[in-house]
Amino acid sequence: MSGLPLVSCPACNAQMSLDALLGHQGARDAILALAYLHPGEKLVGAAVRYLALFAPAKQTMRFDRIASLLNELGEAVRAGRIEHKGISAAAPVDYWINAMEDMLANRDRLRLPLTSHGYLKSIVAGMTDRASAKAEGRAEAARAGHTAKGLPPPQPPSAAPRVSQPKSEMPEDIKAFMASFRKPKPTQEKSQ
Repeated sequence: MSGLPLVSCPACNAQMSLDALLGHQGARDAILALAYLHPGEKLVGAAVRYLALFAPAKQTMRFDRIASLLNELGEAVRAGRIEHKGISAAAPVDYWINAMEDMLANRDRLRLPLTSHGYLKSIVAGMTDRASAKAEGRAEAARAGHTAKGLPPPQPPSAAPRVSQPKSEMPEDIKAFMASFRKPKPTQEKSQ
């Protein structure tokens, strides 16, 4: 006995000492990969459920495979961008969570077990495409003078009536300076 507390599996209630679990390199790597995945609790929960899509039907999943999948997923999520079909776009954490939840909701349409994150990445890429198209549409509408629903249309700047200001007298030094540029008028000589 190691002196460390016993832990039990929440699924099957099997008990083992904590050092037996952490003493296995694959298990330790999987736990670290999960810990470094993302600080958000929602992503960790979605990722653990998403891993079930990779589980073979008639055997248990190896810890090193779990660690590898989590590390790949973590790299993609932490990058904050998706590279798909030659296009790079911003991919916030919520896109990844929504894509995983979408896959889980439609698991009966998937060919399981999954072998890579390819389909997940294509869903995230689709989300970025839709978001970028929506942003472009808003920008085009704004350029055309359209507004979002519920907002009044932009008012053209009102033309303030012009009030004619009385002209002030030109300063003498300016008058003299301007006069220096005038051509003298020819004078007619009187014939006598």
